[in-house]
Amino acid sequence: MPAWQLALVLAVLGGPTEAQQQAAALDAEVGELRRQRDRYRDAWHAACARARKARQS
Repeated sequence: MPAWQLALVLAVLGGPTEAQQQAAALDAEVGELRRQRDRYRDAWHAACARARKARQS
């Protein structure tokens, strides 16, 4: 749902429903898990690059 539609629904109903609150909480958790995944992936790639460089020396 586009942000403007969500804003309209919230304005009409007077606030987010429980399902909307749960969806927002899950969305925040998914975002944090993705950031964590990306940090670990970047660290893994950096470690592999260091290992390759050390073997070449």
